[in-house]
Amino acid sequence: MPKSKGPNSVENSAGLGTNEAFLPVNDGFQHKTYPNIFGVGAVADLPVSFKTLVPVRIPRTGLSRIMRKDIVETYTKLMAEILAIAKDGADLLIQYGWLEKIPETVTRETLTH
Repeated sequence: MPKSKGPNSVENSAGLGTNEAFLPVNDGFQHKTYPNIFGVGAVADLPVSFKTLVPVRIPRTGLSRIMRKDIVETYTKLMAEILAIAKDGADLLIQYGWLEKIPETVTRETLTH
């Protein structure tokens, strides 16, 4: 099985990606060096939180190996649009106070008063 590798667009952009052509991202999928760049899906260099005898990587979507670049471009634009819509929705929920609160434990003091 060939080694997993990122898309040519990252590989051909000096200083943008890792040696394997993936974007180094933080927990919010934001590029570690360039804060205006986000990496999602097949392009993100996601850390593996466990060690194995055989090196493994997080499963990818396979977009970087599709021969029809129009599909990759369309899918990438779609992912960006979906993320923008999700962010707009979250912003509205926060703005109007509709965002649900994470469940918390109840203290005895709260129950007795």
